[in-house]
Amino acid sequence: MSFLLLCSWSSIVIFVWMVKRKYHWTAPPYVFLLIFALAGVNSTFPAMVTNNFLGRETIFYAFSPELIESFFGFFIGAGLGEELFKLVGGLMVLLLLTLFRIDIGPAGRYLGFVVVGLAFATAENLFAYYWLEFWTMVHRGLLAVPFHAGMGMVHGYFVNMAWKRGSPVPIFIGYLASAVLHTYYDVATILSPNVDPRLILYTFVATLMLWGLWQWYRIAERVEMAADESTEQ
Repeated sequence: MSFLLLCSWSSIVIFVWMVKRKYHWTAPPYVFLLIFALAGVNSTFPAMVTNNFLGRETIFYAFSPELIESFFGFFIGAGLGEELFKLVGGLMVLLLLTLFRIDIGPAGRYLGFVVVGLAFATAENLFAYYWLEFWTMVHRGLLAVPFHAGMGMVHGYFVNMAWKRGSPVPIFIGYLASAVLHTYYDVATILSPNVDPRLILYTFVATLMLWGLWQWYRIAERVEMAADESTEQ
């Protein structure tokens, strides 16, 4: 139980804070958010398979001593791979809700993708990094988990844009943006070996989270309010 809490405490804090800051007049769509969480957990398994395949069967091993091979290992596996699996997982949930004519609104969609990222980060801690020591896991809760939440915010932002415009193009733009950002997160210390990695990564993740939370602040709580805003624009 304590290990589960160690892997998930940061995800819980971020989720509770976002819910408390947004939902004042309506209840969050908890049932549907649980489905997003399941999608996030499930997306970790193809991500781990992809990363393991790259490390075993190709030269693109993320932790290779060769910088070029390491870079492409992170870009293909973590950047393109993990973000694709998380995005597809969230989109599958939205497709399911659409088939049942359920509209959770911009806030629900945005939070849904954040939940995908948080669930992915928690499952990644449980299944891929269970062997790390206590303080390293705490460090992941302060850095890696908020980063995955930030990636969910990027996906949620562009999915809402696509929903509003009636075009899938923003989704592809958001995917490419998340892949680039994820790759930078993983290779930032390689690109700047003489700079304290904590300064680079904490600044990067803090900036990403501030942007994402600002977008969250701007989204209307209720579906009908969001529809009115869309009509006015």
